[in-house]
Amino acid sequence: MRLGLSDEQRALQAEADRFCASAAPLLDADPEHAVQGMPSDGDSAPIFRALGETGLIGVNWPKSLGGRAHTLLATVALEERLGYGWLPLSAYLVSVKTVGNAVVHFGSDDLRARLIPEIAAGRLI
Repeated sequence: MRLGLSDEQRALQAEADRFCASAAPLLDADPEHAVQGMPSDGDSAPIFRALGETGLIGVNWPKSLGGRAHTLLATVALEERLGYGWLPLSAYLVSVKTVGNAVVHFGSDDLRARLIPEIAAGRLI
């Protein structure tokens, strides 16, 4: 029995690491970031948009809703790397982990169709 991450999960982690390495200019340009203390504090709309544009929001959501249909373990592996990168993830935590996941699992078809693709694309916080 293999207990480590799969090649696909490690590739997703590497994708997150590359994103984190490229995020510094976005943070430097965000006036909110300069007043929020530690890099992981608060929120950053530019980071949230860039996560969506890169396809790193809702990776466990269905492809039909803008996700990538990864497993929850792959999602945790990705999120571990985003946290390690000290990104400001308040918008991600609320929009994806709380609201988005609830809508994906319990929302009406209409609500899922209206909200989830917009969240996954980083356009709706």
